[in-house]
Amino acid sequence: VEKLWEYAPCSTSGCPGYGSGNHLSSVAMSDDGKYLVIASYNYKKVYLFSTDSSEPLWTYDTEDVVYSVDISADGSSIVVGEDDYVHLFGIDSNVPIWSTEDSSSSGLSTQGVKISADGNYIVSTGGFLYSGGLSLHLFSIDSSTPLWNYTLDCCSSGSNPHFTDISISSNGS
Repeated sequence: VEKLWEYAPCSTSGCPGYGSGNHLSSVAMSDDGKYLVIASYNYKKVYLFSTDSSEPLWTYDTEDVVYSVDISADGSSIVVGEDDYVHLFGIDSNVPIWSTEDSSSSGLSTQGVKISADGNYIVSTGGFLYSGGLSLHLFSIDSSTPLWNYTLDCCSSGSNPHFTDISISSNGS
């Protein structure tokens, strides 16, 4: 395996989160291998790269930690699972096409996101920090309002449930 390039956004003690567990929380690549999206946990940033260059095409600063990112098969849509939000981006702009409303008042922590290969559906998962339940949400690419929600009452109140490893069929059915 040959290393093509390296990008280190933060390698000195002056960087936010340096030396305090800063790490990449999620990485996704388009099916054609042209685009790479990366989330930095403590640095609270999302990076979009073309695999041809070690310079980001764009970056996005988040308000909170990012647990998960995904990119559609053709690389045209990017979904970001920030702690209290789900964001949808197009490949050409670091301005979200849409974002869900702030869910922090409900205690919901968004932990996983996935986009269908055809780019038409997004699924997000999360945990309710106060009630101990887990949640699942299905979105159409066209709206930040979920098509449906499901809550799994699985855990004791006060626990910190996690539901991060998710999949969706290629066409969302």
